[in-house]
Amino acid sequence: MRGQAFRQGGLLVTALGALSGVASAQTVGPSLVAEQSIPVRVVGGFVLALVFGAGMYYLFEEYVEYAYTESTDQPLNSVLYGLFAQGGVVFLGAYALSQVVRFGSEQLVSGIYLVTGIMLLVLSGIGLTVVGIRITELLGDRTPWRGVVIGAIAGATAWVVPSFAGALFVWMAIVAFGVGGTVRTWLHSTRDVQSETS
Repeated sequence: MRGQAFRQGGLLVTALGALSGVASAQTVGPSLVAEQSIPVRVVGGFVLALVFGAGMYYLFEEYVEYAYTESTDQPLNSVLYGLFAQGGVVFLGAYALSQVVRFGSEQLVSGIYLVTGIMLLVLSGIGLTVVGIRITELLGDRTPWRGVVIGAIAGATAWVVPSFAGALFVWMAIVAFGVGGTVRTWLHSTRDVQSETS
């Protein structure tokens, strides 16, 4: 079990390393997405959600199923905690950016944007897959792999919103439902452990 987890983690690290090489070719950042037309955003959003959703479900099926159970248990709370989790990733990315921008290296800045974006896409892959699985269950035919596709479609529809900021918020809200349950459980379990040791 532990060996499998190391192999899966190794695959992710290798993928991150390969993708970080792209950062040296061009400036990567939010403006790169904001400048695209709505159809490009929709198609791009679908493809990225599908790739990351399928990848996360293939590599971490048990975790995604756990996220499903926790998020559907308290849906409204899950959205709030999920937005908090994504905001935390953005905050960490912004903090790292503030530390490296002083060096004036475009590659470092692009690398921070890229890694932050990948972290958000990992959360998106999990969150949208959970949403997709939930939709298949509500339709009476719970099929996880079909849920991956439906989740990607749900995420892609967010980019129909004309405003980039509005589309990003809708995307994050949909994702939040799928990842918030595990964040809520983790935060409360950590708090319980701290209260017991104090």
